[in-house]
Amino acid sequence: MNEEEKKKIVESLAPFFEPVFTVEGINEINWKVNGQPGHPFTIGPKHVAEASDNHHGMLGQEVCEKIPCAARKCKQPFSAHTHDTVLFLKLKCHAIESQVKEILVNPGLETIMNRNKIDGFVFVETPEKFRITKEVVS
Repeated sequence: MNEEEKKKIVESLAPFFEPVFTVEGINEINWKVNGQPGHPFTIGPKHVAEASDNHHGMLGQEVCEKIPCAARKCKQPFSAHTHDTVLFLKLKCHAIESQVKEILVNPGLETIMNRNKIDGFVFVETPEKFRITKEVVS
């Protein structure tokens, strides 16, 4: 997903998290190659040459499957490189567990995340050190 697509998804998701969280963005993490810790697929000069010579300059998935990763000693196709896509959330205030649970298990939110292949959340630390705590029983 490109940066413009990420921006549109963030805008569509932001209302689900009000007033507790700010959506900071979407990013790829936990890169793997054949299921093992790894790196993002690396484009090299052979990819560019192949695209130029045989694919009308289009550096697409077909080229990346044909020419292996250019990272040193990798030699794996594009399809062997995977990652998790996550939504970065920042607390705007202290929150209680029940309030956060209500936000995070919203079926509408789950639908949008599934449609956009977002795997989960990363909680970003704030300078104010906002926290999620248990409800106080009176």
